[in-house]
Amino acid sequence: MTEGSRPITTDMDSALALQIQSVSVSGTNFEMLSTTWSKMLSIMPIECSREIIERPDQMFLERNPAAFQCILQYHQGGQLHMPSEMCPSIFQREMEFWGLKKSALSKCCLVKYIGYFDDQAVLQHGKESFLGILFNSHGIECDNNFIKI
Repeated sequence: MTEGSRPITTDMDSALALQIQSVSVSGTNFEMLSTTWSKMLSIMPIECSREIIERPDQMFLERNPAAFQCILQYHQGGQLHMPSEMCPSIFQREMEFWGLKKSALSKCCLVKYIGYFDDQAVLQHGKESFLGILFNSHGIECDNNFIKI
């Protein structure tokens, strides 16, 4: 048995001992089967796994608890949904931290996710165009983000 885990037995098979892993995500506590936790760790980039602090009775990490809840549900056999109140760029960082690709998102959330980044690209292009017009109207040339005075 690993630290932070405790054995439980099921009525179906008292000889089968399951391990429960306790994880604190920025103070919000989650419990899951150790096999689920192991699965999550197995796809996590190594540099991210260094952020996990092992305590005697649980693991701790500073991440977004709402995003973690969705990612945990995905690993428990569900679908990956993005919280409706969360900015897609924040959820993108959480997905990258946990080693998930955007293709893991459910179709209903993937449309919102991709739409957000498409909108950001249009806004960035519009911003660059606006700055070019603004600078040119004042006699300042702006070419490929370089300003020529």
